[in-house]
Amino acid sequence: MIEISQRLLCKALHLLSGAVSAKNVIPILTGMKLHADHTGLTLTAGHTGMLLQYKFPADDDQVTVRQPGSIVIPARYLTDIIRHLPAGTVSITSSEDYNVIISAGNAVYRLCGMSVDEYPSIAGSEHSDILHCPNLALKKMIKQVSFAVSTSEARPVLTGVSCRIEEEQVRLVASDGVRLASRIMPLQKKSGSTFPAVIIPGKHLTDFSKMLHDEQASTAISLGRNTILFQTNSISMQSSLLEGSYPSTDKLAPEAFTTEMTVNTFDLLHALERVSLLAGDNKAVKLSIESDQTMELTSRTAAIGEVTESIAIEALVGEKLAISFNGKYMLDIVGVMDCGKVHIRLTGRRNPIIVQPADSSGSLYIVTPMLTRE
Repeated sequence: MIEISQRLLCKALHLLSGAVSAKNVIPILTGMKLHADHTGLTLTAGHTGMLLQYKFPADDDQVTVRQPGSIVIPARYLTDIIRHLPAGTVSITSSEDYNVIISAGNAVYRLCGMSVDEYPSIAGSEHSDILHCPNLALKKMIKQVSFAVSTSEARPVLTGVSCRIEEEQVRLVASDGVRLASRIMPLQKKSGSTFPAVIIPGKHLTDFSKMLHDEQASTAISLGRNTILFQTNSISMQSSLLEGSYPSTDKLAPEAFTTEMTVNTFDLLHALERVSLLAGDNKAVKLSIESDQTMELTSRTAAIGEVTESIAIEALVGEKLAISFNGKYMLDIVGVMDCGKVHIRLTGRRNPIIVQPADSSGSLYIVTPMLTRE
């Protein structure tokens, strides 16, 4: 039996509910596991390949464990019930025959629970702490690469994010075969530790980053056998790793460029948003360098119309040219940059477009151009 604040429990269930699939082929995973003991209350939810856990410590004065025990409760009903209960204290009691009673105020619910015997658990003993990342930096890093993962299962490794430790820094890389996002962040590794290159499912990383509300804290990252574990404050996520080798990306960027320019990030972002409105189904946007001070973005849709917008160039080196690209892909890149200026580097209209924040050499974005008749 436990007693807990409705507000706190509702917050935890909101964070965990996204990990539960109502149509899971494994019936036990449609439920959420509650485990209460002398250390506090732990909620676990997940699906094949990923588990999320939220811990209420015993010293929390809004959580009281009256009697230890474990039970699995249908997640959808548990979440809906707790959300609609009145503010105050919620009591949850389970019996040996897996019946669950949830009460608060004048409301009493009786649910059929499930045994925890077949519910998977986070294998903490198999993991060893390898490194720590500040939450704010980790959240930003994941956001700046995860948008580029592939949504196609044709090449499963591209649905993940490559993670490599290089000397005293971590590199995350994501690519769908048309665009690439790479980000480097300095680290302090634990003495004598090793961290082999791994591929983490992109969706799992994105889901975890959305839970990093305490940006002043840090996340401990550790490896197990075919799994990776992220732990911060009350939240833990264990994710399976993708099998296979991530394609080499070290030589995708040209060593020399024929055109290099610098533009205002926000001017470029908003111009891309406006021009993309008429980019059509193929999202094609044409970039033309008109002079040393101006470039134009153009898009058109047959039988609808066209749009052209000029953007000031703050610095230009090299030849003038025109090149086309997927406007949505470029919007995704520019949209995650938190700097005032952006460098765009070109080597002809058929070679990759290189985009980098002007104030960071640790970020690299590549977009494959679109070949048009113009």
